[in-house]
Amino acid sequence: NGLPAPLSSIHGTQPDMAIIDHIEILRGPAGLFGGSGEPGGAINMRLKQAPENFAARFDATYGSWNNRRAEIDFGGPLNDAGTIRGRFVGALGKSDHFVDHVDNQVGIAYGTVQADLTENTTATFSISHQKRDITPFNGLPTLADGTLLDIDRSTFTGMGWNDFNSTVTDYIAELEHRFDDGGHAKVSARYSDRSSDYLYGFAGSAATASGEVTQFNWIARQFEETSLALDAHISKPFELFGKENNVIVGVDYRNFDYTWRNLSGHTNQPGNTPVVLDLRNWDINAVPRPVIDFSTAPVTRNDLRQYGVYGQWRFKPLDNLTLIGGARLTWLDLETQTTDQSIDAEFTPYAGIIYDVTDRISAYASFTEI
Repeated sequence: NGLPAPLSSIHGTQPDMAIIDHIEILRGPAGLFGGSGEPGGAINMRLKQAPENFAARFDATYGSWNNRRAEIDFGGPLNDAGTIRGRFVGALGKSDHFVDHVDNQVGIAYGTVQADLTENTTATFSISHQKRDITPFNGLPTLADGTLLDIDRSTFTGMGWNDFNSTVTDYIAELEHRFDDGGHAKVSARYSDRSSDYLYGFAGSAATASGEVTQFNWIARQFEETSLALDAHISKPFELFGKENNVIVGVDYRNFDYTWRNLSGHTNQPGNTPVVLDLRNWDINAVPRPVIDFSTAPVTRNDLRQYGVYGQWRFKPLDNLTLIGGARLTWLDLETQTTDQSIDAEFTPYAGIIYDVTDRISAYASFTEI
């Protein structure tokens, strides 16, 4: 809903699509409204909203490798006047894999309530909670010279204790007022709490010509992250010299704070019992589960705080031509366990032009930074 949070597939924080209504993609830098970010583009996921009329849907699927999933989605007015509306979405999924012993489980619950405070003012509050439980697999080794092995694709090179768990909880609150001239003012906030805890082992050496592995590695990680995003903006259309204009001005704030603890080891360390594992007859109980104590693990910590003010002016000198200008000032502080960096009043420009060739086709060009 236009409110950023970090996204990391390695920690399982990507959202399940059951709660998403649609996705908007912006190609190129999104520095005007986003401040810092990736130059390749931005993806905005719009959450499902409470419907004005009651609706319900149930889906169930079953597929290859015992892939099972069920979704329920229902909502509608919560009072006779229809000024309060709600929606609930729930999903459970579990699947095996073409690789032995690998599985993937996900569960999500999402609820949203929307209330019309006045005819033109609406408040929305949404919560989503998601859990993942995965048996991970990190791929097959090769021969020492890089040659791929001719073995069954179902070959698993982990242990029975391979495990990955993640939890994501999101809270979003929005207050929007719509003006009679088509403009609006909106204040919104998003708080995310994410964590993951995983331990998995994998082949730690090249395979011999007979298909044996002489070292087994393991890695354990504990990840905790909180993020807060705030935005307040106003959008107003107006006429200037008889021509259509629109101005957006706003302020935003974000804070991303994460802590990451990491431990690793292997069977050839001093004091460990060496093992030889046969890729064609793999024993998932050959290596005991290591004792994990994250209190002794090195800590990686990032604390990012960003403030910004932004504005955009859209002007239509002709009915089929739109000129766009915008600018942003960004203040950013990044603290880690070893560094402290600051950026003060970073200027981000934006300029664009859109020409409507037909009612359905437009040509555009733009310049911006990030």
